[in-house]
Amino acid sequence: MRARLILLGILGHLWSTSASAGDNDFRLYRLSSCREGTMPGSTCQAMPNIQAFKDLSKSLGLVFAPSFLSPSESLGEAGFAIGFETKFSVAASGSHWNALDGVDDESPPLFTLLQLHGRKGLPFSFELDMAASWLVDSEMVYLGGGLKWSLMEGWLVLPDLSVRGHGGTVTGSPDMNLTTAGFDVSLSKSFGLGGVFSVTPYAGYSHVWIISSSRVIDADPGFGATPSGGYSPEFVFEQENQNTSRGFVGLRFIVDYFTFTAEGNFSSDVQNYALNIGADF
Repeated sequence: MRARLILLGILGHLWSTSASAGDNDFRLYRLSSCREGTMPGSTCQAMPNIQAFKDLSKSLGLVFAPSFLSPSESLGEAGFAIGFETKFSVAASGSHWNALDGVDDESPPLFTLLQLHGRKGLPFSFELDMAASWLVDSEMVYLGGGLKWSLMEGWLVLPDLSVRGHGGTVTGSPDMNLTTAGFDVSLSKSFGLGGVFSVTPYAGYSHVWIISSSRVIDADPGFGATPSGGYSPEFVFEQENQNTSRGFVGLRFIVDYFTFTAEGNFSSDVQNYALNIGADF
């Protein structure tokens, strides 16, 4: 009980920083341009860059999509785990990053996410997890969850095998609707060392679907004219459905109740490196 209270106090302190607008917020009007209108004095008819919106959606979807950060074995029916996680994301460069407030060229920033993650064991080797993560230096928060089934675990020689489905949505963006869903398949095997702690390497495959669209965007926000037939700055990015694959590898250590997990997951667009400090009960 004392260990649990200490961990919760640390997590509460780390999470006490409030999300605020910053360089990692974005404005989708920057992914559009204006051509000369037909009415006298007009300055804009919106020309949205659809490909840039798709690229931005895919990259942000992979930044927010949850890391696995646990081995394939389940917690057991009575088990419970809670942890604080941080994730660093490195994305490929591209013109879509011009939508970010803090970017003046095509070079992406290093994204950092802070996350609280809870897992609860269920009967028949199932496990439920819920997570809330905040993209640092932004107002965007990801809320999601998943269900894992350890369909093979506890064999003396063979590794544990699990499958997991997950989904979530991003809130806090004034411009974009962004939802992710996916499934993971992973293998892991635990080893005891010296009777003091155990180590569990794991690896797997993940497939992610990214669904995005925009609200009404003003391509000429600095000009207050009323839209008309010749002056039409407003537009909408229609819904885009994309999917991509990624692989991941990780390593978990357990000492008493406390756990430490490190993981990397990799795709052609975004590489994520995540750490978890928590406890299993």
